[in-house]
Amino acid sequence: MSSPFLSSQVDAFFESQHSLLFLASQSDFDFLLFFAFLSSSPLSTTTILLPLVTVIPNVEVAMLPKNIKLNPIANTCFLIIKLFRFISKIYREIDQSDVSENKIYLYSGLAFLIFPQLISQLSGESYEYYLQKNFYLPMGATTLGFKPKTKKYPNAIVPTEVDTIFRKDLIKGWVHDENAALMGGISGNAGLFGTARDLHIIMQMYQNYGIYDGHRYLSEATLKEFTKVQYPENGNRRGLGFDKPLLNNSGLPISEAYPAVDASMGSFGHSGFTGTFIWADSINQLVFIFLSNRVYPTRDNRNLYELNIRPQLHQLFYEDQREE
Repeated sequence: MSSPFLSSQVDAFFESQHSLLFLASQSDFDFLLFFAFLSSSPLSTTTILLPLVTVIPNVEVAMLPKNIKLNPIANTCFLIIKLFRFISKIYREIDQSDVSENKIYLYSGLAFLIFPQLISQLSGESYEYYLQKNFYLPMGATTLGFKPKTKKYPNAIVPTEVDTIFRKDLIKGWVHDENAALMGGISGNAGLFGTARDLHIIMQMYQNYGIYDGHRYLSEATLKEFTKVQYPENGNRRGLGFDKPLLNNSGLPISEAYPAVDASMGSFGHSGFTGTFIWADSINQLVFIFLSNRVYPTRDNRNLYELNIRPQLHQLFYEDQREE
């Protein structure tokens, strides 16, 4: 049987195709059947049947007779097959990757690529549904989610980048990160969209160590463990999934600090590749959210980094707080 996670990835491709997709597992032969229906007119329906010999997630493409001409939906099915094969390869690479005995920091998103599948297996629900049911909807953070292009938000989402390398197109309303894009737009390392208001709700919950609006969503012990520096004796400054201030941050000039010089060592947050920045400081009771897009039209725009704009703007809010 296919997992909720894989089914949600398939849905990501088909929601914008005006088609229906059914996954049927036949245990006797261990294969999947894709049924894609494309309505070409109110009175006619073209049906395509693609048997795919597989033991999930190792999907192999079935051979089709040479005289069969694939229509756009069939081509989309083969894109789905490639998606499954990519995910399978990612999982194998993660499983075979070496884990160093030295507890030093290495920038890597491998673990975050497998978290959605792990959460789906443990909960029995798709990753996206699990997040919506247990966090975003109860908290009132209704814009937080994946694949905004399929959700018809009334406010336009600004374009991210003119991708000249990978997608050869303008990226708008779809995740910028290439790995997350190939995972169907739903991943643990990238792809979450939302408004500043709803990001504030999540960060406020983190800042309150798991509580928002009187309801506990995560344990205090979990938040404190994830937001503390791990292995500082090895020069690492980061937490588990969260960024932290430079270890000597308070003694640095603002041009070199990260984040703001006055941010407490207990503060935590995240800075995104495309220009986003969120930071929570429970000691100073300050949540800072900065949403920008430095990669439009190209990722060659680096002034946001080189001028250290985000920490400098962050610092202004601490100074304003002192003046009050």
